[in-house]
Amino acid sequence: MDFTVNEMPVLVTSDKTEVCVGEKVQLIANVDGKPPYTYEWFPSQFLSCTNCQSPKATVFETTEFTVRITDQTGCTAENKITINVIPAPVINIIHGDTSICQAGIADLEVETAGIQNPVINWSPASGLSAADILNPKASRLKRQNIQ
Repeated sequence: MDFTVNEMPVLVTSDKTEVCVGEKVQLIANVDGKPPYTYEWFPSQFLSCTNCQSPKATVFETTEFTVRITDQTGCTAENKITINVIPAPVINIIHGDTSICQAGIADLEVETAGIQNPVINWSPASGLSAADILNPKASRLKRQNIQ
């Protein structure tokens, strides 16, 4: 008596493997077997569907997703993919005058520890020497909060 063993390789991919907190990512399972297939994704929390080929995941922490696929012959296979979450940046205002004379100038400075090439956008920009640098000079003729 001869037996045939059917292998069913599964490839799991994603449109991104690194995302920001709360960002959506498309997971995709590709399989080589005998259709039709049934899909089971886990962990199921934050997935748009758990029984489809390509769910969207909303990721809040680094998560390993697993898909288990069964084909028409009952063969099963599974594979995993890890989606890494990039932590939100920590920004500290380390220097800034809170009170200046009416025609005075305040030096503002922000620290962006661990962030390479940060994109800066001070708001409101009017009265600043530049709104896109870490340490602008602010001059104000009236009371104003700068964030």
